[in-house]
Amino acid sequence: MGSSWGEQASISAAMVVVEKQMNSKILPQLRSLRRNYIGSVDTSLPVFPPQRAYGLDRRPWPPKLSESEDLVLCHNDLSTQNIFVDPGTFQIVGIIDWEFAGFFPPYFELPLWREITWDGGRKMYEDARPRSLEFFGLKHEDLH
Repeated sequence: MGSSWGEQASISAAMVVVEKQMNSKILPQLRSLRRNYIGSVDTSLPVFPPQRAYGLDRRPWPPKLSESEDLVLCHNDLSTQNIFVDPGTFQIVGIIDWEFAGFFPPYFELPLWREITWDGGRKMYEDARPRSLEFFGLKHEDLH
């Protein structure tokens, strides 16, 4: 989204169109893909938690099953830099950087696309970090 969004006036228009698409198409499609194990799409890989947790502790985390959580596919970095839009219509034409994608509770997908600057995204990460760590049974002090 970043470079293809254009001037400030068109950024506002793009934000409206992208928000609508995220809620009506992209998120429902991701959430329709479900699994009972936490983490990477490939079950042979270790869990790659969202960057807000993983960035603080880079050890490999083993995959684990969930008997109670409803796990859906999350991209985990749907920021404006990772969403490409058509500059004429503002329709989403591509989403990149899937390295932190995996199956997690729906609340793991932060609405980073609503923030043009990284400051807003950073605040979302900080606010979400305790809940994300709690999901993995961790506290901030547990991280290396």
